[in-house]
Amino acid sequence: MADEILLEIRVIPNAHRDAVETRPDGTIVVRVTAPATEGRANDAVRRVVAKHFAARVADVDVLRGHRTRRKTLIVRRR
Repeated sequence: MADEILLEIRVIPNAHRDAVETRPDGTIVVRVTAPATEGRANDAVRRVVAKHFAARVADVDVLRGHRTRRKTLIVRRR
């Protein structure tokens, strides 16, 4: 049985390092070194979030916000 997690995140592209952080207000921030061009930042976000949740990259999808810094992700864990 797979667990599904919906995440509302804020992305910071062109960061100095890849990281997942939670701000005091509860906002989940994903920092990626990839630029926000040609979907590279979205691919990096999927990779960083998958690693954080011990999931496969194929199990992380962007549901909303493909071209914005605010995104809704779904993470499936088996």
